[in-house]
Amino acid sequence: MIHIKIKVVNTFLDRELLNHFKTFGFDLIDDIKNSDISRREFESLLKDSERKINGGKKGDNLYRDGIITAYKLKLKDEKHRIGASGGFRFIYLLVLGDINQAIPFHLYCKHVGKNRKNDLTEEEKKQVRKLINSFN
Repeated sequence: MIHIKIKVVNTFLDRELLNHFKTFGFDLIDDIKNSDISRREFESLLKDSERKINGGKKGDNLYRDGIITAYKLKLKDEKHRIGASGGFRFIYLLVLGDINQAIPFHLYCKHVGKNRKNDLTEEEKKQVRKLINSFN
């Protein structure tokens, strides 16, 4: 079996990409504020997600078109001592092919922060499909 190493991108380093995600209703900067975590804690989540993804745990497949798939990955909330089942939901695009990158675009928490929720809304799921289609 061939193992492809996936790099999780720090989306904050690409304003153009952040703005593109915003046009579909996903504002990662607001997500972090609303989730009661710092940028450093977010960067820790990036590292955790990279370990999980490269360990074979990509998360739940939300939508796929061509080489781009959207996934929802469960992550622990270390700050509040909440396990992955009740912690963060890390929504990202997995882009295979020449770049092999995971690009986060939405974050929410089930039990902590301003905008607690159990799952993406139906409207958000539609926007995920539109977002992926915008790259093809």
